[in-house]
Amino acid sequence: MLSIRPANSGDVSALRTMIHEFAVFEHLPVVVTEVSLLRDGFGERPRFRVLMAEWDGQPAGYAFFFDYYSTFEGRVGKLSICSRSLRAVSRKLRVASSTVRSVTRSRARPAAYAGNVWQTH
Repeated sequence: MLSIRPANSGDVSALRTMIHEFAVFEHLPVVVTEVSLLRDGFGERPRFRVLMAEWDGQPAGYAFFFDYYSTFEGRVGKLSICSRSLRAVSRKLRVASSTVRSVTRSRARPAAYAGNVWQTH
């Protein structure tokens, strides 16, 4: 069964593994480490938030989401979402689509995001 929940510091190893799997799949260099994920996502001033997708309790995908600053509007702008699921069961179950939908419905999303266009990449 598919479940989607906010990630926590105990998920860092699984996140790093899935990021590296994606990099191999796409033939991209990757330098992210568990230390950088822990510091930047679960430290004192998180730079991103993550939802974890699990199938039968096993990591199946993720959705990172974070603010960016709109220079044209002079304020924190739209929210960027980066969702990945490359494992066979994840692709079959469309886990990436489910995680993006969860971000847009997430209670973790501050009210300041209301009315913004959500971008996926």
